[in-house]
Formats: sequence, C-alpha cells, structure tokens
Amino acid sequence: MTNQRFKSVWDAIESTPINAASMKARSKLMMEITSVIEKNEMTQTQAAQLLDTLMNMAATAGMSPEVKLSRPKLQMG
Repeated sequence: MTNQRFKSVWDAIESTPINAASMKARSKLMMEITSVIEKNEMTQTQAAQLLDTLMNMAATAGMSPEVKLSRPKLQMG
C-alpha cells in the first residue's frame, strides 16, 4: 500500500482534476452561502428566496444550475 498525499479531500475522491475543482468551488460557495444566511439570521423562507434568485441569475447567464437532494438517514436510537 502506498501513501498518497492530496491537496484536498476532493482531489482524493474525485475521478478527474476538473471534477475535483468543481467540487472545491461548490463546497466553498455552499460554506459562504451558509455563512451569509447565519450572519443575517435569515429564515428558511428568506434563504429560499435568495437561493431562487441566484439560480435564476445563473440560468439567465447561460449556466445550467443543478440541485441535488438526498433523503436524511434515519437515526436509529
């Protein structure tokens, strides 16, 4: 077994440098959005309106924004 070192977790788990770069950018964007939401004490409704506006802006700019949802894992207690 060889020890490899990666600059980020995304470099380690993504199949290509392009995918890793995309995931790094998405991760940073999500952390910044979360920070803004928390700093401004936004409600879920306010945050949803902000994110809807950002999605519309991206689409208008010719981008293809995507949202991926997953169900929460059930906590067995």
